[in-house]
Amino acid sequence: MTVIGFVSKEIYEAVTELCTFFRVLCSKTLHLEDLGNMKRNIVQTICKLEQIFPPSFFDSMEHLIIHLVDEAILGGLVQYKWMYQYERLLHIVLYTLTQGLRHVIIESHEISHHNIQGGKKKVLSEDELHKPHTYVLLNCVELTSYIIEFDGVAEQIYIGEEVSSLRDKYFAQWFAQRVSKTK
Repeated sequence: MTVIGFVSKEIYEAVTELCTFFRVLCSKTLHLEDLGNMKRNIVQTICKLEQIFPPSFFDSMEHLIIHLVDEAILGGLVQYKWMYQYERLLHIVLYTLTQGLRHVIIESHEISHHNIQGGKKKVLSEDELHKPHTYVLLNCVELTSYIIEFDGVAEQIYIGEEVSSLRDKYFAQWFAQRVSKTK
């Protein structure tokens, strides 16, 4: 270390022991013998640091170092428990999303700006309501068993007609009746 000439030997040894502790703890491989030695030595290292630094420097966080060895023994390598990699990925995803959504926000502002005078009311016909309703029902994963059941019933009633056209015409009505029967 380059601080060897600037600080006393006691400070240098205490800081070096702390650095060695974290270097071994964060290594790619851990050995139980090393962890046992580290568990015994870290208590002495913290005592050395308490003799060097004033009491106001220490709070509960500095004393949690003692428990890191137990965590490494129980949970394995430290790298697999860190959140840094996930936080970094989340930051990249959020940045990408916000950059991609800027033009959408601007476009929606422009659209709403042009539509200040108000919209026109349109009442949908039965057929216009039926198409999106049927589309949602047929593309709902939870209703797959009902769709299969409807196909079996429809093939028996409407012999010779194509099943997909029967679904479009009659599934929403059949499903409403089927649900009302089960209640």
